[in-house]
Amino acid sequence: MELNEFNNKIAENELKVNDLKIKLEELNNIIVNEMRNYIECKYQKDIESNVRENTKNTKRLGIENLRLLKQDVNELIETIPLLIQKYIDSSTNFWEYNNYIISDNEFNQKYNLKYQIKGNIRKVTDNLYAHLGFILIKYGYSEYGRYWVKQYDSDIPKCNYGHVVSGQLDKISDEYIVIFEKFHDSLVELNKLKKDKEEYEAIDLWERA
Repeated sequence: MELNEFNNKIAENELKVNDLKIKLEELNNIIVNEMRNYIECKYQKDIESNVRENTKNTKRLGIENLRLLKQDVNELIETIPLLIQKYIDSSTNFWEYNNYIISDNEFNQKYNLKYQIKGNIRKVTDNLYAHLGFILIKYGYSEYGRYWVKQYDSDIPKCNYGHVVSGQLDKISDEYIVIFEKFHDSLVELNKLKKDKEEYEAIDLWERA
Protein backbone atom coordinates (compact mmCIF):
# COMPACT_ATOMS: atom_id res chain seq x y z
CA MET A 1 0.00 0.00 0.00
CA GLU A 2 1.33 3.42 -0.99
CA LEU A 3 1.31 6.48 1.26
CA ASN A 4 -1.65 8.06 -0.54
CA GLU A 5 -3.66 4.87 -0.05
CA PHE A 6 -2.88 4.90 3.68
CA ASN A 7 -3.98 8.53 3.92
CA ASN A 8 -7.23 7.87 2.04
CA LYS A 9 -8.10 4.81 4.11
CA ILE A 10 -7.28 6.61 7.37
CA ALA A 11 -9.47 9.58 6.37
CA GLU A 12 -12.27 7.17 5.40
CA ASN A 13 -12.06 5.31 8.72
CA GLU A 14 -11.89 8.54 10.73
CA LEU A 15 -15.19 9.61 9.14
CA LYS A 16 -16.70 6.21 9.92
CA VAL A 17 -15.56 6.35 13.57
CA ASN A 18 -16.92 9.89 13.92
CA ASP A 19 -20.30 8.93 12.39
CA LEU A 20 -20.63 5.96 14.72
CA LYS A 21 -19.71 8.11 17.71
CA ILE A 22 -22.47 10.57 16.77
CA LYS A 23 -24.96 7.67 16.60
CA LEU A 24 -23.83 6.50 20.05
CA GLU A 25 -24.31 10.00 21.46
CA GLU A 26 -27.82 10.13 19.97
CA LEU A 27 -28.63 6.79 21.58
CA ASN A 28 -27.22 8.14 24.87
CA ASN A 29 -29.95 10.77 24.93
CA ILE A 30 -32.62 8.22 24.06
CA ILE A 31 -31.45 5.89 26.84
CA VAL A 32 -31.41 8.72 29.40
CA ASN A 33 -34.97 9.72 28.43
CA GLU A 34 -36.13 6.13 28.65
CA MET A 35 -34.48 5.71 32.07
CA ARG A 36 -36.38 8.80 33.21
CA ASN A 37 -39.71 7.51 31.87
CA TYR A 38 -39.15 4.05 33.31
CA ILE A 39 -38.18 5.14 36.81
CA GLU A 40 -40.95 7.77 37.00
CA CYS A 41 -43.55 5.11 36.13
CA LYS A 42 -41.97 2.73 38.64
CA TYR A 43 -42.09 5.36 41.40
CA GLN A 44 -45.78 6.01 40.81
CA LYS A 45 -46.71 2.36 40.38
CA ASP A 46 -44.84 1.17 43.48
CA ILE A 47 -46.02 3.95 45.78
CA GLU A 48 -49.66 3.40 44.73
CA SER A 49 -49.22 -0.34 45.21
CA ASN A 50 -47.90 0.17 48.75
CA VAL A 51 -50.69 2.59 49.62
CA ARG A 52 -53.34 0.21 48.30
CA GLU A 53 -51.96 -3.02 49.76
CA ASN A 54 -50.75 -1.78 53.15
CA THR A 55 -54.13 -0.42 54.21
CA LYS A 56 -53.25 -0.43 57.91
CA ASN A 57 -50.31 1.94 57.40
CA THR A 58 -52.26 4.09 54.94
CA LYS A 59 -55.06 4.60 57.45
CA ARG A 60 -52.54 5.28 60.20
CA LEU A 61 -50.93 8.05 58.15
CA GLY A 62 -54.17 9.85 57.42
CA ILE A 63 -54.85 12.34 54.67
CA GLU A 64 -52.40 15.05 55.82
CA ASN A 65 -49.42 12.70 55.93
CA LEU A 66 -50.50 11.12 52.64
CA ARG A 67 -50.42 14.60 51.10
CA LEU A 68 -46.87 15.02 52.39
CA LEU A 69 -45.99 11.60 50.98
CA LYS A 70 -47.38 12.56 47.58
CA GLN A 71 -45.47 15.83 47.72
CA ASP A 72 -42.21 14.01 48.48
CA VAL A 73 -42.76 11.63 45.56
CA ASN A 74 -43.57 14.49 43.17
CA GLU A 75 -40.44 16.37 44.27
CA LEU A 76 -38.38 13.21 43.79
CA ILE A 77 -39.79 12.79 40.26
CA GLU A 78 -38.73 16.35 39.43
CA THR A 79 -35.14 15.56 40.45
CA ILE A 80 -34.86 12.43 38.27
CA PRO A 81 -32.91 14.16 35.43
CA LEU A 82 -30.38 15.59 37.90
CA LEU A 83 -30.02 12.25 39.67
CA ILE A 84 -29.46 10.41 36.38
CA GLN A 85 -26.75 12.88 35.41
CA LYS A 86 -25.19 12.63 38.86
CA TYR A 87 -24.90 8.84 38.67
CA ILE A 88 -23.62 8.92 35.09
CA ASP A 89 -20.97 11.52 35.98
CA SER A 90 -19.83 9.52 39.00
CA SER A 91 -19.22 6.43 36.84
CA THR A 92 -15.87 6.35 35.04
CA ASN A 93 -16.39 6.06 31.28
CA PHE A 94 -20.10 5.29 31.70
CA TRP A 95 -20.89 4.90 28.00
CA GLU A 96 -17.67 2.94 27.35
CA TYR A 97 -16.74 4.54 24.03
CA ASN A 98 -13.38 6.27 23.80
CA ASN A 99 -10.28 6.31 21.65
CA TYR A 100 -8.27 3.91 23.79
CA ILE A 101 -7.81 0.38 22.51
CA ILE A 102 -5.77 -2.33 24.21
CA SER A 103 -3.89 -3.45 21.09
CA ASP A 104 -2.92 -6.89 22.38
CA ASN A 105 -6.36 -7.71 23.79
CA GLU A 106 -8.89 -6.10 21.46
CA PHE A 107 -11.45 -8.93 21.45
CA ASN A 108 -11.64 -9.28 25.24
CA GLN A 109 -11.80 -5.51 25.64
CA LYS A 110 -14.81 -5.28 23.31
CA TYR A 111 -16.48 -8.28 24.97
CA ASN A 112 -16.05 -6.86 28.48
CA LEU A 113 -17.05 -3.30 27.59
CA LYS A 114 -20.25 -4.21 25.78
CA TYR A 115 -21.52 -6.11 28.84
CA GLN A 116 -20.47 -3.31 31.16
CA ILE A 117 -22.78 -0.95 29.26
CA LYS A 118 -25.92 -2.76 30.39
CA GLY A 119 -24.45 -3.13 33.87
CA ASN A 120 -23.90 0.63 34.04
CA ILE A 121 -27.48 1.35 32.99
CA ARG A 122 -28.88 -1.14 35.50
CA LYS A 123 -26.74 0.35 38.26
CA VAL A 124 -28.19 3.81 37.61
CA THR A 125 -31.78 2.52 37.70
CA ASP A 126 -31.03 0.64 40.95
CA ASN A 127 -29.62 3.82 42.50
CA LEU A 128 -32.62 5.82 41.34
CA TYR A 129 -35.05 3.30 42.80
CA ALA A 130 -33.25 3.49 46.15
CA HIS A 131 -34.47 7.09 46.51
CA LEU A 132 -38.03 5.79 46.58
CA GLY A 133 -36.92 3.28 49.20
CA PHE A 134 -35.99 6.19 51.45
CA ILE A 135 -39.54 7.58 51.14
CA LEU A 136 -41.16 4.18 51.69
CA ILE A 137 -39.16 3.75 54.91
CA LYS A 138 -39.86 7.32 56.02
CA TYR A 139 -43.63 6.80 55.80
CA GLY A 140 -43.70 3.31 57.27
CA TYR A 141 -44.33 1.30 54.11
CA SER A 142 -41.00 -0.47 54.39
CA GLU A 143 -38.10 -0.80 56.81
CA TYR A 144 -34.41 -1.52 56.91
CA GLY A 145 -33.66 -5.20 56.72
CA ARG A 146 -32.98 -7.80 54.08
CA TYR A 147 -34.43 -5.71 51.22
CA TRP A 148 -33.26 -2.20 52.17
CA VAL A 149 -29.85 -1.81 53.78
CA LYS A 150 -28.90 1.34 55.67
CA GLN A 151 -25.81 3.12 54.35
CA TYR A 152 -23.69 5.04 56.82
CA ASP A 153 -22.46 7.58 54.28
CA SER A 154 -25.91 8.41 52.89
CA ASP A 155 -29.56 8.68 53.91
CA ILE A 156 -30.48 6.76 50.77
CA PRO A 157 -30.65 3.01 51.47
CA LYS A 158 -29.17 0.35 49.26
CA CYS A 159 -31.46 -2.18 47.66
CA ASN A 160 -30.13 -5.72 47.98
CA TYR A 161 -32.18 -6.93 45.04
CA GLY A 162 -31.97 -5.80 41.44
CA HIS A 163 -35.09 -5.24 39.39
CA VAL A 164 -36.02 -5.87 35.79
CA VAL A 165 -35.76 -2.78 33.60
CA SER A 166 -38.40 -1.97 30.99
CA GLY A 167 -38.44 -3.90 27.73
CA GLN A 168 -38.02 -0.64 25.83
CA LEU A 169 -34.92 0.31 27.82
CA ASP A 170 -33.50 -3.15 27.27
CA LYS A 171 -34.18 -2.91 23.52
CA ILE A 172 -32.47 0.50 23.20
CA SER A 173 -29.50 -0.82 25.21
CA ASP A 174 -29.18 -3.69 22.72
CA GLU A 175 -29.22 -1.21 19.83
CA TYR A 176 -26.51 0.79 21.58
CA ILE A 177 -24.34 -2.31 21.98
CA VAL A 178 -24.64 -3.17 18.26
CA ILE A 179 -23.42 0.32 17.30
CA PHE A 180 -20.75 0.20 20.00
CA GLU A 181 -19.32 -3.03 18.57
CA LYS A 182 -19.11 -1.43 15.11
CA PHE A 183 -17.47 1.64 16.67
CA HIS A 184 -14.92 -0.49 18.50
CA ASP A 185 -14.07 -2.53 15.38
CA SER A 186 -13.68 0.63 13.29
CA LEU A 187 -11.45 2.16 15.92
CA VAL A 188 -9.28 -0.96 15.97
CA GLU A 189 -8.99 -0.80 12.16
CA LEU A 190 -8.14 2.93 12.29
CA ASN A 191 -5.41 2.37 14.86
CA LYS A 192 -3.98 -0.48 12.76
CA LEU A 193 -3.90 1.70 9.65
CA LYS A 194 -2.09 4.47 11.51
CA LYS A 195 0.44 1.99 12.88
CA ASP A 196 0.99 0.43 9.44
CA LYS A 197 1.46 3.90 7.94
CA GLU A 198 4.10 4.77 10.54
CA GLU A 199 5.94 1.53 9.79
CA TYR A 200 5.71 2.22 6.04
CA GLU A 201 7.19 5.70 6.52
CA ALA A 202 9.96 4.30 8.72
CA ILE A 203 10.91 1.64 6.15
CA ASP A 204 10.73 4.22 3.37
CA LEU A 205 13.18 6.47 5.23
CA TRP A 206 15.48 3.50 5.81
CA GLU A 207 15.46 2.51 2.15
CA ARG A 208 16.11 6.08 1.02
CA ALA A 209 18.99 6.57 3.48
